[in-house]
Amino acid sequence: MSNKRKLWQIFGPVLCAFILLVILFLIPWQNGEKSDNALFKASVSQSQTVFKGQSIKQAAFEKNYVPFYGSSELSRMDALHPSVLAYKYKRNYRPFLLGGPGSQSLTHFFTMQETVNQLSNKKAVFIISPQWFTKQGQNPAAFGMYFSQLQAVDWILGAKDSVATRYAARRLLDMPAGTASETTKYALMTLASGQKLSKYQTLYLKARRRMLANEDNFFSSIGMTNNIPKIQKEAGKLPGTYAYDNLRQFANEQGKQGTTNNKFGISNGFFDKKLNNKHLKKLKDSQRSFDYTKSPEYADFELVLNELAHEHVNVLFIIPPVNEK
Repeated sequence: MSNKRKLWQIFGPVLCAFILLVILFLIPWQNGEKSDNALFKASVSQSQTVFKGQSIKQAAFEKNYVPFYGSSELSRMDALHPSVLAYKYKRNYRPFLLGGPGSQSLTHFFTMQETVNQLSNKKAVFIISPQWFTKQGQNPAAFGMYFSQLQAVDWILGAKDSVATRYAARRLLDMPAGTASETTKYALMTLASGQKLSKYQTLYLKARRRMLANEDNFFSSIGMTNNIPKIQKEAGKLPGTYAYDNLRQFANEQGKQGTTNNKFGISNGFFDKKLNNKHLKKLKDSQRSFDYTKSPEYADFELVLNELAHEHVNVLFIIPPVNEK
């Protein structure tokens, strides 16, 4: 057996596999139309892979799903959760939950970049948490949980030079997740300085986007939490016919039943686990000097406002009330 043949037998399969892998990720692939059940499951899963990706969100927003941007409050799937209400009363829309603990304005700005066309002239709900507006602003580790290179590349390729673009590029450069790719890092540095991308950068990033989009098509639905049974269970607790006054009465009754061990209107389980009398003494006056007037979150939130305005999104902003007790 010749040396060439021996080398081919050793390296040939590896080379063929590499070529097939390149073809697999560089040629546009579509997995077909997403089923209604798959979209419903994704919409209430709060999956980080769904949040980071684009294919499922794009498919959902092209139908009757409305993005609900928020943070940890979206995880509290009780009977009055918006997804439960929409399911129970067969509303003409369904919420698509985007966010979880640690997601803030900067997180949502970059996830919006993957659904720009689908958001245009549509509706959205944006829940603003007062605790976002701390001196530090977005926690870098939490940002990394919801960030993907696909988000960054989508934004970079569509960005036009402006004060907002330069600021967004600098903010992403501040995040370890944003500089994990050297190519992305140098592209961000280019935008932050007000310069245009080179032809090589643009060409490379377009190829990179195709690979990332294909990867998203293949893997974004893997490992989703199935919260549909939870939604169905909570829906069974609601009155059969929708009426605002009935729901308000139901909410008050549920609140009274679930807050019997403290005077603050806090759920029994949370109070027992996180607060109780021992911790209350330590917490008294501990936040008196907190200042929410100066925070990078304000500028991050302005990025979101600019994006929503640019796409003519009819958005409902919700600020959860602070417990005055």
